[in-house]
Amino acid sequence: MEFGLELLYLNIKKRLLKELKDIKDIPKATKQEIKVIDRIIYFIAIIGPLMLIPQLLRIWVTNDATSIALATWISFTIFATIWLLYGIYHKEKPIIISNTICIILYLLIILGGFLFGAGWF
Repeated sequence: MEFGLELLYLNIKKRLLKELKDIKDIPKATKQEIKVIDRIIYFIAIIGPLMLIPQLLRIWVTNDATSIALATWISFTIFATIWLLYGIYHKEKPIIISNTICIILYLLIILGGFLFGAGWF
């Protein structure tokens, strides 16, 4: 039985090492390709959080937040804060930009929730 497990282990190890070797063979992106990818990421970092604006407007224009759960939005705020700290620590501007915008919008949604009758769950 132990011999069979050793063979299985060696087989798995061999496959993993081959896959790792294949990963190393991936060609590196050129500086031009990296610039294009960076521009796309910055666009997404700004536009992505702005998708929260319809929810925010619905709460603040109708003065009704009964359809949202405060626990959800508070959780989003906590996680976005952790991501923001991670981005600051690693000096990743797209993460910093995206999560700063998210935190501001989340806090406005939470404030609207408290003012306009959101439940906790």
